[in-house]
Amino acid sequence: TYGAIIFQEQVMELCNVVAGFPQEDCDAIRRTIMKRSASKADAMKKQAEELKMRFVEGCVGNGVPSSVADELYEKILFFSGYGFNKSHAVSYAIDSYYCAWLMTYYEEEWLCAYLESMSGNPDKRKKAFGEVKKLGYKIVPIDINFATSTWTILDGKKFMPSFSSCKGVGASAIEEIMLNRPYDSLSDLLYDDNKKWKHSKFNKRALESLIKIKAFESMELVGEGKEFSSYQAMHEILIGKNAEIKKWTKKDPDRGFNRLKELIVEFENTPEWGRSVIASHNVELLGSFNPVSLLSDALIQKLEEKNISSIDEYTSKEFYWFVVTDVKQKLTKNKKPYLLLTASGAAGANNRIFCWGWNGEKEVPKYAICIAEIDKNDFGCSTRMARLKILNS
Repeated sequence: TYGAIIFQEQVMELCNVVAGFPQEDCDAIRRTIMKRSASKADAMKKQAEELKMRFVEGCVGNGVPSSVADELYEKILFFSGYGFNKSHAVSYAIDSYYCAWLMTYYEEEWLCAYLESMSGNPDKRKKAFGEVKKLGYKIVPIDINFATSTWTILDGKKFMPSFSSCKGVGASAIEEIMLNRPYDSLSDLLYDDNKKWKHSKFNKRALESLIKIKAFESMELVGEGKEFSSYQAMHEILIGKNAEIKKWTKKDPDRGFNRLKELIVEFENTPEWGRSVIASHNVELLGSFNPVSLLSDALIQKLEEKNISSIDEYTSKEFYWFVVTDVKQKLTKNKKPYLLLTASGAAGANNRIFCWGWNGEKEVPKYAICIAEIDKNDFGCSTRMARLKILNS
C-alpha cells in the first residue's frame, strides 16, 4: 500500500517535527524501530521503550497531549511490523505480479517450480505440499520410469519429486537411467541383449536407494504372482546377491541371469518390510517421513471412495486418516488415562491428538494407520478411543 511505502519517511518526519528529535538522530531511530531480531528480542524491546519515553516527552514539549503521543508511538510500533521501505515495496510488488501471472496462465509449471524451490527445507517442503494438495494436485512417489533430475509434471494433476531428492542417486546415475528407459521388465532393467550387466553409473548404491523407497511401481515387479514377493525380497536378491547375478563369461553368458531366476524362487516367501523400517528408509533417503508410503494402493483407493481425507486436510468434525508416529501414555488431573498421539497425514506435518477414553490397556502401535473422528480447537486435535480404528494395511 501507499502507507507502507512512505511509512519510514513519515516516522523520521514525526520524530523530527512533532517529537523534536535532532534530524541527524532520526535515521538511527528509524532503524531501531524497523529492524527486528528474534535473537536480540530483549535488547530491541528495551531500546524501543527508551525511545518511547524520549518520543512522548518531546511531543509533550511541543504541545501534544501525553495520551495522543503515547498512542501515536504505539501505532508506529504496530505498523512497523509489516511496513517497509519503498525499494522493498516495489521489488515485492514486481515479484508478486510475476508470480500471480504465472500462477494464472501456467499453473502446473509455476507450482512445479515452487515445489523445486522448497525441496531443500523440510518445514517449507511440508507447507508447500499442503498448499499444492489444496489446489487439487497429488504428490506421487519417485518412480524409475518417470522421475527426472527436477520435479516432474505428470498427467492427472500429479507432481513427482526428482531423483536427486533421494540420497545415493547421483547425477551420473540419473543421466544413465534416463538414457536407457523406459524399463519394461526385470531383464530390461538389469541386463543388455548379451546378458551383460547393463549399467555402470546406475550403481549398486543408487539401485539400493530406489528399492528402499519403492521406486519401481510402474514396472509391476513386486507383489503376489510377480517377480518379487516384496521389496525386501527385491533388496535381498538385487543388493545382497549382487555379485552373483552380475557374473558373465563367454562360455556361459546366462550365468548371472539364471542365478537371478534361482534366487527369485528361493526368496519367494520373503515378507515386506515392517512399517518402522519403511519409515526409517524414508527419513534416511528422502529426509522426511512420507506417511503415504505405508498405505497400499488398494487402501488409498478405498479411503478416496469413502471420502475419508487426510488429517492435514481438516475442515470440520468428521473422520480422517493418519499415521501414528509417536504415542505417549498420560493421566488427567483426575488420574484418568489417555493417549497423546503424534500423527501425520498426506502432507507429512505433525499433528497432536488427545485420545480420550483410553482404558489403559489397548495398544496403538507406532506407525499404525488409523481412522478417527477428529475434533479440533486451539489446543490441538482430539478424539475418543471408541471413535478410533486401527487399519491392518
